[in-house]
Amino acid sequence: MNKYTLLIAIIILFGALNSSTAQQQKVITVMTYNVENLFDIHDDPQKNDKSFLPTSPLQWDTIKYKDKLQKLSRVIATASQTLTTPSIIALCEVENNTVLQDLTTKSPLKNLNYKYIHYESPDNRGIDVALLYKKNHFKPIKSYPIKVELNSTRPTRDILYVCGKVKSDMLHVFVCHFPSRTSGQQQTEILRITAAQTLLKHVDSIQQINKNAKIIILGDMNDTPTNTSLQQTLSAHLSTTNVEPQNLYNLCAEIDNTTINGTYYFNNQWEMLDNIIVTGTLLNAKKLSIIPNSTQIYAPSWLLQNNDQDIPVPFRTYKGSTYLGGYSDHLPVIVKLKTR
Repeated sequence: MNKYTLLIAIIILFGALNSSTAQQQKVITVMTYNVENLFDIHDDPQKNDKSFLPTSPLQWDTIKYKDKLQKLSRVIATASQTLTTPSIIALCEVENNTVLQDLTTKSPLKNLNYKYIHYESPDNRGIDVALLYKKNHFKPIKSYPIKVELNSTRPTRDILYVCGKVKSDMLHVFVCHFPSRTSGQQQTEILRITAAQTLLKHVDSIQQINKNAKIIILGDMNDTPTNTSLQQTLSAHLSTTNVEPQNLYNLCAEIDNTTINGTYYFNNQWEMLDNIIVTGTLLNAKKLSIIPNSTQIYAPSWLLQNNDQDIPVPFRTYKGSTYLGGYSDHLPVIVKLKTR
């Protein structure tokens, strides 16, 4: 039995366990993961996806695509480190409905009853955000994309908003992928500030209707918890002491890992670009609430690969034009919530 056959068997078992215990679920795992260019192999004339075609220099073909789906399935199946897989998963860098359909119905995840919410956004390369969810744990009520208007000729990803129920609690979920640092961190900072301003406007509008709304913000912000867009624009606090219900708190600011101190490795240093931010109403609540100290970077040894300096870094799919056959250039982050 090869490793993927074994993986499929394990996930089928997980699916059976999840189905039989759905009603008794007391803890759910929420996950955010930038999956590094999950593209199908077909040309979309409306998008600049030509790098990910069988005829491109990257030679992105069916074999590599299916292997990528298998590997992402392994991450999702094991991330919660329990017999139940994550209930809510924010994904960044997915191309379209096709890859989400393939991930949820044509990969080992097909037995876990995952559904997804996705809208096409105006990003030139065609990469979007999406939300995967287990329909017996999270029941969406409404969703829509939020356009981020930039003073730039290059449009960015929409923010995805989903409102749904976890048992009797209403949960507001935002999935973000803020503009990248490709042209330099300082040069592009205003773009991420603009994205954060757009996000904050919608958070505020929810809290004006219900000051006790439970809100969770997930995604690749391309900024760390101490950068301007998150700490100043969003006013996301770095500590969960002295919690106020309507304030925002960045749970990733309190992760303490001396070995893997971030989700992305660049210029010889770790950066916490993938963040989980919540309102104070999700901390110390009587019903749906964050389990203290449950936020963590998921970094098993097989998600890492030693670089030229013999430092373990994310085992990515490509490094430049070289195919490495890994998982992603980012590591996922998870947090656990109790539902009662």
